[in-house]
Amino acid sequence: MLALKDLLIAAGVLFLAAAFAITLYDLWRMYEQRRKLPESADGVTEMEPVPIRWRGSVLLVVIASVPLLVADSIVVIPAGMGGLRVSELRGTLPGTLYAGAHFVPPMMESVEMFDLRDKLFTAGVVDGAGMTKTAAEPQPLDVQSKEGLNIGLAITVRYRLDPHRLDYIESHLPQPVDSQMVPAVVASAWRELTPGYTVREIFSSDREE
Repeated sequence: MLALKDLLIAAGVLFLAAAFAITLYDLWRMYEQRRKLPESADGVTEMEPVPIRWRGSVLLVVIASVPLLVADSIVVIPAGMGGLRVSELRGTLPGTLYAGAHFVPPMMESVEMFDLRDKLFTAGVVDGAGMTKTAAEPQPLDVQSKEGLNIGLAITVRYRLDPHRLDYIESHLPQPVDSQMVPAVVASAWRELTPGYTVREIFSSDREE
């Protein structure tokens, strides 16, 4: 389907180039004729000017718009991705488009892509000495234990977007979700959880829980 879309785009571009070339060629012929054409004594040319083939050029432009519109209506969603239709008139439309080729009304709807594969969010990767390797790496997540002590946690959370709720995600959540929502949600969840445990429970007896 990608090959068909590329072929349609190439055909449309070729038709547009042909229309443009015909018009330029006719204008050049007219200029050359006026430059070389002798004039009579009263300043009136003795030959009719070269006509510009406007009708043919316009026809080629109309023909070129057909494959270009068809190509614009073909949306190919890669594997592991999901699409969501956004209408210029009705806004976000329900229903997820999964991997494959889909047809959408050209110039009326667009498709927003979302990654549906599992992803990892990491906070505070530390080395054996308990220090972050570089300043650019994530810092430990600061939380508070039951005793009121501040703790820095190094955690990794595996998550993925719900493909059935992409319309809600697009309409109500800040984008991109991976950087705007996931860190805040993970930090909020851990900061609500850890005050119910002591430091010893977090790091030893209840660590698995």
